[in-house]
Amino acid sequence: MSKKLTIVVGGYIVAYPLGGMTWHHLNYLLGLQDLGHEVYFLEDSGTYCYPFDPVKNITTTDPQYGLDYLASTFAQYGIPPRYHYYSEFLDRSWGIPADEMNAVLGRADLLLYVSGVTPLRESRPRPRRTAVIDTDPVFTQLRMLRDPEFVKYYRQFDQVFTFGKLIGTPACQLPTHGFNWHGTNQPIALQHWPVVQATSRAFTTIGKWEQANDRRVEFNGQKFSSGKSEQWMKMLELPGKVPWEMSMGQLDMPGETQSPRVICGFSAGQRRRVHRREGNLHRNPQRLVQRPQRGVPRLWAAGGDAGDWIRRLAADRAGGFFIRESARSCRFTEQNRGGL
Repeated sequence: MSKKLTIVVGGYIVAYPLGGMTWHHLNYLLGLQDLGHEVYFLEDSGTYCYPFDPVKNITTTDPQYGLDYLASTFAQYGIPPRYHYYSEFLDRSWGIPADEMNAVLGRADLLLYVSGVTPLRESRPRPRRTAVIDTDPVFTQLRMLRDPEFVKYYRQFDQVFTFGKLIGTPACQLPTHGFNWHGTNQPIALQHWPVVQATSRAFTTIGKWEQANDRRVEFNGQKFSSGKSEQWMKMLELPGKVPWEMSMGQLDMPGETQSPRVICGFSAGQRRRVHRREGNLHRNPQRLVQRPQRGVPRLWAAGGDAGDWIRRLAADRAGGFFIRESARSCRFTEQNRGGL
C-alpha cells in the first residue's frame, strides 16, 4: 500500500446488534484496517433506525444495548474505539465527540456508506471522496421509481456501488436512473474467519423464517419478493437429495411448522427429510447471535448450531443459489445480481 488513508465507514450496528448485520459491517472495518488504513465508524439513527434490543425483543429509542454491544465487539476484534453514534430521537451522541468526528470527516480521504442508510447531514464536513454501496439490489432500483428523495440521496455521492453486478448492462432490465453503477461483492476479512475443526456432522444454518412480508414489488410483469420463506420452501426437497445431514434453526417460523407431524402442510416423513434432528427446529437462533463475547466466527462453526451449510452456500453465490446469514434476504443469485 503506497499511502495510508483515513476512511469513515457509515452503517448500522447499534441499531441492529445481531451476528449477521455485525459481520456485514465488520468485514469492511476489519478489511480496511488490515490493509493499514485508519478507519472510523459512523452511525446515525436518522428518523427511522430505532435501536433493537434482542434481549428484551423490542425496538426503542434507547441505544444502550447496541452501544455496549458495539464497544464489546470492537474490543474483541482489536478495532480501536473510533466510532460515533448519533441518535436523532434523543439528540445525543456517543463515542467520539461530534466536533472530533467532524474534524475526522474534514480530513478523511473517503466516506463509505454501507447499505445507504446513514444520513448525509449538512452539519458534517464532506470528505475528499464519497461512495455508497447498494446492498439491496433490485429493491433499491425499484424504490427509486417511486421515491425521488431516495434518488436525491444517492446523487449526493461521488460514486455508487451495488451488489447487483448486472445492473447497467444489457443483461439487466432494471432502470439505472442515470447512475453509473459499479458492481462489487460483500468483502470477507479472511483472517478473522479461521478454519476450525467441526464438532457437527450436519450442514446447519440459523436465520429468520420471514424477513419482510410487506416487500413485494412488480416490474415489467415480473413479481419480486424479499420474503425468505418463499425461498426456504423451494429448498425443502434438497436435504433428501444429498448424502449429508442438513438442518436449520429459524426464528418466527409459522405455527404449523412447530407441529411434530407437519411442516407447512408437508407430511411427517417429508418433514424428517428437512430436519433430521427435530430439536434444531425449536432452537432460538436469536440467542446465538446476541452474544458478542462468544465471537461470531466461532459461533458459525460451533456444535451444529450454525456452521458449514450457510457458509458453503454463501460462498457459492455465483452458482445456482445462495443463502446469506440472518441479516440478509434469501433470493436466487440471478435476482440478487440484477439479472432479471
